[in-house]
Amino acid sequence: HSSTRMCLFLILLITVISTDALYSNSTIRSSRFDSAHPTSRQLQADDSSCENPIQLDPEQGYKSVYVVGVLAIRGFDDAFAEFNASFNTYLSATAGQRFDPPIRFEMKPLNFSEIFSDVESKEVDFIYFNPSAYSCIESEYEAHSLVSQVSRRKVGGQVYDLKKFGGVIATTRDDIQTITDLKDKVIAAASISGLGSGQMQFQLMIEAGMNYLQDPKQLIFTSDQELVVQGLLDGDFDVGFVRTDQLERTTDADGNPVDISNVRIIDPKPGLAIDGVPFPFLSSTDLFAEWNVAALTHVDPLISEEVQRALLGIQDYSDVGKVVSDCIAANGTEACQNIN
Repeated sequence: HSSTRMCLFLILLITVISTDALYSNSTIRSSRFDSAHPTSRQLQADDSSCENPIQLDPEQGYKSVYVVGVLAIRGFDDAFAEFNASFNTYLSATAGQRFDPPIRFEMKPLNFSEIFSDVESKEVDFIYFNPSAYSCIESEYEAHSLVSQVSRRKVGGQVYDLKKFGGVIATTRDDIQTITDLKDKVIAAASISGLGSGQMQFQLMIEAGMNYLQDPKQLIFTSDQELVVQGLLDGDFDVGFVRTDQLERTTDADGNPVDISNVRIIDPKPGLAIDGVPFPFLSSTDLFAEWNVAALTHVDPLISEEVQRALLGIQDYSDVGKVVSDCIAANGTEACQNIN
């Protein structure tokens, strides 16, 4: 039908924006449902996002707006810029349109002190957290994971799809060469509950016989990994704990990458790899599973399943959407509505 084709056409264009914003062109996949991951060709013929809506009865507790809580490790503004197109615009245009009446999705950035209170009070319905925070939520509130992230990174001209990440111990000081040199130094991390910017590095200190609270001269929590990097470069901190790739992603006030040529990684682990492919970043720690999107138990499975389905298809929609976008740029919108 023409209305269905137009609906799918608009979704494809929206997805181009969404995947570019999703964690620096990260893709989403599910470790549990890879076999159900549709291909781009299948999605071109899949009109289910635009027709045959699922009837929702408001009296059964369905809401008109569902909120995705996002752990904002680089601050609220950056979180909104990175994820709003994916968790608001894209989900509303795909999963949201599967229902009658349609539902909307909103993204809510959260800091470390807010994640548990917002989950407990049901201020959020879905969460996008690191695996450490998620494991606590899963244990305490019985949330269930829908998809996990694969981060697409371009390093040295080569593209890597990364299912894991590590933690970095970074410094600009020449007198800090090994982890034992962290004693009596000023250390910055995002949070005591942060995985890539806290817990991974704390574990290394414990394994070295150190106390991560008592041995440093001062331990500062910034709630923002970019502030850790900026403070390290400004000389405010002797050592910074951040996740792999954070140094490369930090920008200055003008949006330009910061100069990290004087930053050294302490005790980088040799031979790190994912599925036999060498890990492209230096990491002081072992590698851990990437972030995941989960549904809280108060969310009806009908809603959760459509969110999962939409996120599994985000990269495929984007691949097709890029073709449509290029067509429009070359030929105009009218000529591209029936593109195959």
